[in-house]
Amino acid sequence: MREWITAIKADKFFVQELVPVCYGGAFATTKGRIDKAKEVIGAMELFLERENDIVEAYFAERTWAAILSKPLSVHGYNSILSKKKRILTSSEWEMRWGATYFRNAHVHNENLIRSKDLPVLEIDESPLTFPFINERNITALWTGNVVHGDVESLGKMHLVVSHCDKPLHWLNGYIEGHQFETITIFSKCGNEVEGAPDGAIVETLDNVGRCDHTYANWMSKMPKTTHENRYDPILFIKDNNYRSDTWALWTIDDMRRIVSGNGFACGESVLPPPGEIGYENVSISIYHDYPKLRTFHNEGYSREKDRDETSEFKSKYKNLGEFWDDLELIVQRPFLPVCYGGIFMTTRYQIEKQNRFNTWEKLVNALARGDNIEEGHFVERTWSTLLSKPINPEKNFYLAQRNGLKRCIGYFMGRCGILTIKPWNVDAMLAKQGS
Repeated sequence: MREWITAIKADKFFVQELVPVCYGGAFATTKGRIDKAKEVIGAMELFLERENDIVEAYFAERTWAAILSKPLSVHGYNSILSKKKRILTSSEWEMRWGATYFRNAHVHNENLIRSKDLPVLEIDESPLTFPFINERNITALWTGNVVHGDVESLGKMHLVVSHCDKPLHWLNGYIEGHQFETITIFSKCGNEVEGAPDGAIVETLDNVGRCDHTYANWMSKMPKTTHENRYDPILFIKDNNYRSDTWALWTIDDMRRIVSGNGFACGESVLPPPGEIGYENVSISIYHDYPKLRTFHNEGYSREKDRDETSEFKSKYKNLGEFWDDLELIVQRPFLPVCYGGIFMTTRYQIEKQNRFNTWEKLVNALARGDNIEEGHFVERTWSTLLSKPINPEKNFYLAQRNGLKRCIGYFMGRCGILTIKPWNVDAMLAKQGS
């Protein structure tokens, strides 16, 4: 129980010697009390999703009253202490371990003894089933990597391709050596799909929302998972092999290892390619500062001048934060991961977890406004926080300790809020970036 309290970040509700417990699963509270405990309730929910009949359910039952009740007054606390006789810790009271026993001259039980340490919670820490990102290597955590995954427990791979106008011959080489159970290509621009991998199914979609609309549409229509397929990895990828020259790419094997631990793997890493000039002393993270990332906005984007119309680009939102708020998206904080580049891998299980919030339908509707739109850039910066497991709350300390700069200038305007280790020659670096 003690480890459970720490894991769900509920220590502040258990600072007094005496805490209330409610048995039976029925209680009443107020919206205000729920709001005060929202972070803890979210963490509990993640643990409780592991299976049906699990020990975490018993710990949760013993947690509700403590996190939703007002704290005891000094008078109330002293009144209980004055009446308390013993604390129940005998085997016959196992299900109510730690309950206070009041003075009563007519009751006598030799097994009523003073409390000892609470029993230790045993949690399955398999990387695949653990509800938090729990990477112990801080450098790996910082860069979105996983040192020891659980690839063998993953299911069958599936490939989803968003196609507009590029031949797909290159894709055959990219996926060579890997077995995909299904390959689905969504053609959006009315062009013939050239070079499709063998066995691929081609479907058509309206030309709106770019690749982000394609991905959200697939997720919104994904059948309910089963115990056998919930850890199937899904690779989402665009039709072009245009990639950043600044950051190296993870291989498919890398992404499988990462997704087995984190629930999500970005195709683009935060590691500079070998020999990259200008970034030798900068180590950026996949994690971003929540308040700063909220301020991100984009006034216009056109990678292919002849194709990318920008007259309808700007959205009704002032910034990314307003977009999140309007769609009522639940994002991680104080630090949240971001994936750039439109290539990522996740599992059916991570996708299905968002169904209760109608997340994918919300994104499909938001991205239907047009083709080249600002909302696409908002969603690009949202995929990872929706589909990644949340970081173990204890690990946020290490991110804060490691961070030297929250960048939002120069090159990093497009990656606003990114956590960065401060290089020794930061002034020279900023000057080199034109900032």
